Amino acid sequence: MIARRTSLALLALALTLAPMLGGCVYRTVDIFSGSDIYQGTILSDRSLVETGRSTILLKPGARFAIRTEQLTQWLGQFDVRILGGEGFTAYLRTVPHDFDTTRGVAFRYAVDGCTVRTESGAMVPVNYNADNEPQTISFYNEADLLSVAAGCKRIYQRQSSLPATEYIIFETLPGSTVELRGISYFETNIE
Repeated sequence: MIARRTSLALLALALTLAPMLGGCVYRTVDIFSGSDIYQGTILSDRSLVETGRSTILLKPGARFAIRTEQLTQWLGQFDVRILGGEGFTAYLRTVPHDFDTTRGVAFRYAVDGCTVRTESGAMVPVNYNADNEPQTISFYNEADLLSVAAGCKRIYQRQSSLPATEYIIFETLPGSTVELRGISYFETNIE
């Protein structure tokens, strides 16, 4: 009896101390879009991300990963609306585990101009400025090809030597609030 209480007390202490000792406890959420379900992971303070049945609200300082389980070659579409501030950065060809903003490809979608940071670190200006009105943003991720479209206009396309992943990680720009709706993924590697 005493040994059981001691082991339960030690387990409770370990669970309490884990976040303080550098362990991260991320919150996962299901995102429903039509008949599809995607997995989301809040990588920032939980209060900075609000998820509804088919809506994700990212507040200033939010970082949120969306995963298409076991699918690395896809077209992902998001209806995006900047509610305040400049916009967001979407990180592609990276993963949330030990996430580092300097790795992967970073697409900055902002009202003061869009850019892409390539895997080599080069900044590529994109001839497009985001708008506060809703816009459909599409990310095409297949084999070594990576492209981004706003509405029906392709605004970026290049090859990447980084492996494709199941994730897109969104991070709001300082002082920005962004809403994501109408989330859809389509498999592109159909034989």
